[in-house]
Amino acid sequence: MAALADGFALAKLSEESALIGVERGEKPNAVIITSKTGFINEYKLSDQKLTKSWSLRHGIQITCPTVWSPTKEEYLTVQNKQQLKSWTSDSTNFDKAKKKHIGTGILRILVETDFYPIVVCENGRIDFQANIKDSCGTGTLAKGEVILWCQSYVFAGNVCVILVTKTQDELVSVHRHTYLSDAECWSLKTTPLSLSANNLLSCCLSLKTEPSLLSLWQDGRLLDLPLAGSSNMDDSQEVATISGVQAGSCMIYLDHTHIAVAGIKNNTTVGLGIYNVKFQAMQSWQPFPEPILTNPKLFCHYGHLFLACNKTLYAFPYKCEPSTVARLLGQRDKVKDSGKVTNLADGVVSWSTNQKPAQKGAANREIENLFTSLIDKTKTKLREQFENEFGKLMDLLSQPINRQWILSSHMSQLCQTCFSLTTFWPRAEIQQLIEHRLISNSDQPALYRALADHKDILLMHQSFSVTPDVAEDSLVKSLSCYLDISDEECTEECNSISITDDMLEKSQDVTCPICSSKAVLLNRLFCLPFNDVFLVDSLRKLPFKNVLTVLEYLYYLLKMLPMAGDHRTGVPALSKVIDWISLLIDAHVTQLIVSPDARMLLGNLHEAVGDQVEFCNQLATLEAVLSQFKKKCTPVTQQKVGSYCIEVLHVR
Repeated sequence: MAALADGFALAKLSEESALIGVERGEKPNAVIITSKTGFINEYKLSDQKLTKSWSLRHGIQITCPTVWSPTKEEYLTVQNKQQLKSWTSDSTNFDKAKKKHIGTGILRILVETDFYPIVVCENGRIDFQANIKDSCGTGTLAKGEVILWCQSYVFAGNVCVILVTKTQDELVSVHRHTYLSDAECWSLKTTPLSLSANNLLSCCLSLKTEPSLLSLWQDGRLLDLPLAGSSNMDDSQEVATISGVQAGSCMIYLDHTHIAVAGIKNNTTVGLGIYNVKFQAMQSWQPFPEPILTNPKLFCHYGHLFLACNKTLYAFPYKCEPSTVARLLGQRDKVKDSGKVTNLADGVVSWSTNQKPAQKGAANREIENLFTSLIDKTKTKLREQFENEFGKLMDLLSQPINRQWILSSHMSQLCQTCFSLTTFWPRAEIQQLIEHRLISNSDQPALYRALADHKDILLMHQSFSVTPDVAEDSLVKSLSCYLDISDEECTEECNSISITDDMLEKSQDVTCPICSSKAVLLNRLFCLPFNDVFLVDSLRKLPFKNVLTVLEYLYYLLKMLPMAGDHRTGVPALSKVIDWISLLIDAHVTQLIVSPDARMLLGNLHEAVGDQVEFCNQLATLEAVLSQFKKKCTPVTQQKVGSYCIEVLHVR
């Protein structure tokens, strides 16, 4: 699965179009940002600090992203297309950098570990930096052919460079340059594609067992062209169709399963998303922080995506994990349930590409008609119609032969329809979708938005038991919903939940700041897993009055949890309570400092934490004493060596 966090502003630009590139810096976790005019800066991502900077004189224009070569231990860039400049990390004056004039225009400088920098010329000439001056006169491209994209990679010990070009006939052609170290020369293989270059949006390398070229087209098709061996146009395969692709969209490779796409439209908003190629699903998406004035430029280094919006360069932390069907459907862990619920998503689904599609029989036609009727709001306006059609569909999907429909886009559209219905609230149908685990991770945010809008806290609480892998934004939205509802309403809604097993023992010293029903809901939410980085970003959106209420309840748990003698389901562990307190304070540190309402609460928290620290110190002292007792009380085992043994006894 993939998760995309909110972006943070890394650097300011004179304008959006001034950004040329973001490349790896000299040290780990550092990136080089190149602007056409003005500066070449290096930032450290961990603290967003500017570590190195080189200013440019007026009239100088950088035409190539600045790169760091670990082999030569120097920075390289191109000035005014034909002047190659290099300097060490100790040099602070860009004007004093080494200059090397090239007879033709330079497109890019490519860097690979254990290889010297490679210079790519606009005429298609490829060579190492030391040799480029003498060999750049003649190119490999035909007349009128233009390079659209290029990248290098290492395969089988050889460095290779891929060029994607547009021919004079407006068609796409792929050129593969491979350096043969034995012959000390470059070999060239060309693959013409009968595809219009005007429809090509973006390209990236897929570095699996064998490298391949991924290309994104205006109609949303994602094509995969193998690069090893003598591939041709017929080897190109369509691996996915991405919906919502806009003109000017660009993509970048993340891992074997995921790509990032900038310029994806979700409803009416355009943003940045991470797409799962294996399961053909958008797993994480968020809108652009500011409007983009030109075609988006996307870069990826050290677990961050970089995107220029208006006059700011944003960095978006992301995380990719191995994808499975279970995770995609939100079925990571089966929760014990006393009731007998048929799980429609059970069973094995074949993902073999060689499998022939099933014949469309009467059952398939009926299922498709039911999906169409339920998704189209004009066909099922009345609640009774919707309930009848939905019941028929669930009965058909419970049959093993029809389970392939669960993984189709129809199911996602049905979920979105249920969440967005305005004429009535299909609570029973949504409850069935939750219990049968038919709501995918990509549809979960819409689920919790709908539950929060309808204040359906009971269904929200039940969903946490079925789908424990909940996004951090949805956790905070649910937390806010719990706190905003009145105590009377909450108690009335939770009458069907047994709260006796989930409550802590009452104490005369500390009073629970919220009602018992609301405490049960919060306890279950605090038990759910989360990512610290993503949760602290989401908690910043929590209203401050709710922050104080949560901190007061966490203080209550901090005082009460040591009194609980046994571990009970639905009660958060002490470590979880401490984590939530730390993240809430981190997210609202400024407001907590200046707010008079928080002074007493912060003092109480300090006292409670101090008691816990003192208790732990006493336990550490006791542990040391008991360990000595254990050593002295352990009986000595008789050890004999061979058939004759001498043992020395010390008598005191």
